[in-house]
Amino acid sequence: MKKPVGILGGSFDPVHFGHLRLALECMQLVDLEKVIFVPLASPPHRSPLWASAEQRIRMLELAIMDVGGLLVSDIEVKRQGTTYTIDTLKEFRDSLGNQPICLILGMDAFQEFDSWKEWDSIPEYAHLIIADRHNAKQVLRKDTLQSFYESIQVTDKEGIHNSTNGKALRLAVPMLDISSSRIRELLHDKHSAKFLLPDNVLDFINLEGIY
Repeated sequence: MKKPVGILGGSFDPVHFGHLRLALECMQLVDLEKVIFVPLASPPHRSPLWASAEQRIRMLELAIMDVGGLLVSDIEVKRQGTTYTIDTLKEFRDSLGNQPICLILGMDAFQEFDSWKEWDSIPEYAHLIIADRHNAKQVLRKDTLQSFYESIQVTDKEGIHNSTNGKALRLAVPMLDISSSRIRELLHDKHSAKFLLPDNVLDFINLEGIY
């Protein structure tokens, strides 16, 4: 069986080192073939985005330039309108066949996982890699999610490699405390955002006057 493919979705408005390190950490710790960044077109649970889809894709392309194993997909942007993870995973499953797929999400996002469209069907198409802050081990606040997680959990990457979908691996990952909203605030207030995101992405933002 081929190595698993990681899927990391988000607005990436803008992409920053926290996103990039998360992708690399998961790729290395779980031995993924690659991680595909999937910028969404219109978020169902968030405010409207600042940067256009084309600008966010370009920022991602610049951020991962010359980094092996990291890719960008416009699969959700091409779909237009409000996008849902379940639909994206179905498309990846159709294109990747029996290759394992891993949806990467942080523990904060998993705490609200049961609000996602067809959330309990997502393991039919992909594994879950739940990135938790190193040594933090957050407690799941909802009994429904706790039971769901316990029913599909595995304790190591072998459980992910040995099947195409249907498992959940909780991964301790050093998380950088960086947020896109903080970067937008800094740039809006004419302050420097250097060292929070790649220089070529920051140059592009300034050139386009995005924030």
